[in-house]
Formats: sequence, C-alpha cells, structure tokens
Amino acid sequence: MSPEDDRLMIKYILIILMCIALVGCLNEDYPDPPEFSAYVRNPVLSRGDSNQWDNECIVSPYVIWDGDLCYMFYTGFNADGPASIGLAISTDGYHFSKLSVNPVLTPAGKGFDAFSVGGPIVVREDTCWVMYYNSLEISGFGPGPFIGRATSSRPEGPWHRSEQPILTTGSKGEWDSYYIFPTSLIVGEDGTRMLYYSGGNGFDFSSKGAIGLATSTDGKTWKKHNKPKTSGKPYAESDPVLLPGKEDEWDSDEIWTCNIISKAGGYEAYYSGGKIGSTFEILSIGHAISNDGIHWNKFRDNPMFRVEDDPFSQNKEAGLEGPFVIIHDSLYFMYYDYGTILGSIGLATAPVQ
Repeated sequence: MSPEDDRLMIKYILIILMCIALVGCLNEDYPDPPEFSAYVRNPVLSRGDSNQWDNECIVSPYVIWDGDLCYMFYTGFNADGPASIGLAISTDGYHFSKLSVNPVLTPAGKGFDAFSVGGPIVVREDTCWVMYYNSLEISGFGPGPFIGRATSSRPEGPWHRSEQPILTTGSKGEWDSYYIFPTSLIVGEDGTRMLYYSGGNGFDFSSKGAIGLATSTDGKTWKKHNKPKTSGKPYAESDPVLLPGKEDEWDSDEIWTCNIISKAGGYEAYYSGGKIGSTFEILSIGHAISNDGIHWNKFRDNPMFRVEDDPFSQNKEAGLEGPFVIIHDSLYFMYYDYGTILGSIGLATAPVQ
C-alpha cells in the first residue's frame, strides 16, 4: 500500500471508531424508561355483553383527568362492524364504569364519517372539550381516510362535529395514502398543536405503517410535516417522524399507534410495533425520546413492555396495542388494549423517578 493509501485507511478507521464511540454515548445518555408492572386485576375495562353496542371489542383508550374524575374515551365495535366512541369514568384510574348514555359519538350516517368513528383524542380547552377522531365514509375494514373534529361543553356530549375532516390521507403512492389514525396530541405553551397519527399505504404488514405529524395554531387548519429535501413519492407530500426498525429489529414491519407525552427537556413516545413472526414479537410496546418531537431516538432494549409482561394477555395470541400514558399521583399509568382477540383494556403502572 502507498503512503496515501495508509493515510486513507487510518482516516477510515478513525471515523469508524468515532461512530462507535458516538453510538455508545447515545446509549449511555438514554434514560431508562419507566419499569411498568401490569395491574393484577386486568382488564380495567371489558367489552360489553352480547346485547350491547360494544360487544365485539373495545380498543384505543384515551384518558384525561379533570378535577377528581378520570375520563376514558374508547372505540367500541359490535358484531355488525361499525365503530362508535364510548366513555367510562373513574375516581382512581383503576376502576371504570361505562356511561349509560354510551356511545357518546356515533357514525353520522352521511358525510366523511357516515359509516364509522373511532380512535378518539380528547383535550379540554378552557370550557370546551375537543375531540379528534378517525372516520370511515363507507363500509370497510380498518382505519379510515379521514380525521374529524368535534366539540362539546361536557365530556359526555352532545358532541358537535365539523362538516369537513381536518386531515385526509395522502394521494396515491404516498406513505399515508391508505389510512390515517390520530394517536396523540401535544399542545405547546404558545398554543401550537402537534397531532401525531398512524399512517400507511395498506392495511397489512407490507404497508410498513409509520407515525406522521401535523401542526396547527387553531385546531381547525392543519399542515402535515414535510421535509423540503424529500420531493419524490412516497414522501412528496409529507414525511413520517417515527419509522419502523431495520429488517432484524422487533418493529421492522409495523408501527401502529404512538402516544407522546411532554416532559421537561423533551418528549417521550410509547408506541406499539412488531414484525411478522412470533406473537410475542408482534405488537409489543416500545419507547423513544426526542428533544423536538420530530427527531426520535429509540430505546436500545425495546420492546420495553411485552405480551408476557401482562398475565391477562400472555399465551392468548393477543398483542398489546394503542398505549396511552399519563402521569397522575406520582405514577405513570399506561393503558393499552389487547386487540380484537381479547377486546379489552389493560393497565400497567410505574413510579415516577
């Protein structure tokens, strides 16, 4: 080898060593996520009896505390297929009672949410309650191509929905061309809203579902996150902010839902993901952190919560989906559903360090 080749070789070795050191630093700097323990009396909410509107399954829990009451909004299905949104109330976050007036939001029968509504995200803005939800206009399986908005003076309704959706799927060939499904909302101190949503271009593992982001200053007009440098499909119109892992990683085929919480110095994400293979690898819960809500660093030991961590779901061919995390009374409360097989809502808790 010539002296020039030697210098190039040394340069490449130094670069490699620097990259290894950087990765090591990132791993050391990553704070360990909370250590969750499944609630021993899971599930905390079950599907309804055979004669009730949510007798098939209940999924997608979204919890908000208001005063001394804990409100859980959820999606319920009956044997006929169409989904509606229900509400259950608790005083401790463990024991919930469904409202007798359920469901609180049903398909409109016409328009963009004529056939199905679900995946509720609910926030309180002064005296007004605001709900963002997924919808289907026509019969079909899976999430819909629209996200709607509804408002109410009370959590139990009546809810007054917008005439038009606030967000729609991407055009043909885009990464979110088949479905969009709201999963989390962050409201900044300046009033800027960050709406995270699950998106994909097919309703199976081949779609490589990911998490997208849209922002708004008023909650009515939204703009999807779009990198200027990505001009070709599938990222011509928008870009996801959280992608599936590499081929050999546990979340290589799908990121389905994602809940974001804001903490001092940044954000935490709890998301369900998986790959084709063992049931225990499909739809477990992972953890990621971010400084800006756009660029994410995944926990090196993901998934941080698996099916076998919850005795109620273990060995019943059910994954863990739709994680929702909230901090209350110095505890992390992580609610999740067991998919359509068990059709119920579970809970795990962890101390706040």
